[in-house]
Amino acid sequence: MKAIMVDDQPLMVRFFEAACANLPGVESMEVFTSPLEALEYARRNFVELAFLDLSMPQMSGLELGEKLKILNPHVILIYLTAYDDCAIEALHQRAGYILCKPYNRQDVLEILEKALGQSEYPGSLGKKVMFRTFGRFDMYIDGQLVVFRSAKAKELLALCVSREGGEVSSSEAIDKIWAGSKNRSSTAANYRMTVKKLREFLQELGVERIFVRERQSCYIRASEVSCDLYDFWRGDEEALYRFRDEFMSEYSWSEPMIFQMQEFKQIKLMVLHQKE
Repeated sequence: MKAIMVDDQPLMVRFFEAACANLPGVESMEVFTSPLEALEYARRNFVELAFLDLSMPQMSGLELGEKLKILNPHVILIYLTAYDDCAIEALHQRAGYILCKPYNRQDVLEILEKALGQSEYPGSLGKKVMFRTFGRFDMYIDGQLVVFRSAKAKELLALCVSREGGEVSSSEAIDKIWAGSKNRSSTAANYRMTVKKLREFLQELGVERIFVRERQSCYIRASEVSCDLYDFWRGDEEALYRFRDEFMSEYSWSEPMIFQMQEFKQIKLMVLHQKE
């Protein structure tokens, strides 16, 4: 389980790191003094548990919690507060769980056990998602090929994968996937429907964590998947050799990337051979 802790007071952050290291069930814990930095991290990484100070200057813990819920509706929120009135307000707004300051490790363990016991988390986080982009585009979950019901949904996912975690705007997706269409209103409706179908399909597969839709864009959480393209750009020698001038060959919009990849491969292999 990936977790974050956010408190604008550095002393509280250091105390939490020292007192709450190696919590059971927590795979990684990132700490922040800025809620904005924490939110940006959560946009790129699938946060499943968050300890949030209620009172912060840039953004309150409640506001941050609401935004985290948009990114992951199943995120477990535990709010940290020294003020009873804030705790009452949080409970009235169905904020989640309250941990009153000062607290110790045992307090954290007890509320974490309670939160996990009451959580309705789908429990699909162990599924491994892999994309193959050299040649045709395919998706695998735990080694099994995924068969898409919607060709457009698959193409939208491929476009997001090609951005390596970068955002794909709705206008760019429309221009590429519905190229040549003159009716912008109908293509905009088609785009919204395709996003909906993709989200629902990934949810059925239990891997909805990998895809994020925002108001005018969508993107892949690259940290949650493996992909031959990502290995390639990191300079992995095996991936360099596996690329044979074919990339997402069923999509015409992918063709401009091939020349860049050919150049990159040539330079990287030259450097590798010089080292030998």
